[in-house]
Amino acid sequence: MGTTPQFIRFLRISLGSATELATHLELARDLSLAAPDQIDEAIQLCNKEIGLLIGLVFSLGRRLRSTRPSSHIPRPN
Repeated sequence: MGTTPQFIRFLRISLGSATELATHLELARDLSLAAPDQIDEAIQLCNKEIGLLIGLVFSLGRRLRSTRPSSHIPRPN
C-alpha cells in the first residue's frame, strides 16, 4: 500500500498468519501427522519469519514515530 502505517498494518496481519501457521505446525507435530524432522525444520523457518516480521514492524514504527511532529509541550529544565 501507499503509506507506512498501511504497510505496518499488513505486516501485522502477516504476523498473525505466521503465528497461526506455527500453531498448526506444532499441532501436526503433536499429532504425528508428518515426519518430526520436517516439522521441526518448518517450525524453525516459521519462527525465523515471525522474528523478521516483528523486527520490521518495530523498526518501521520507530521510524514513523521519529518523523512525526511531537504533540507534547517540552518541559523546561
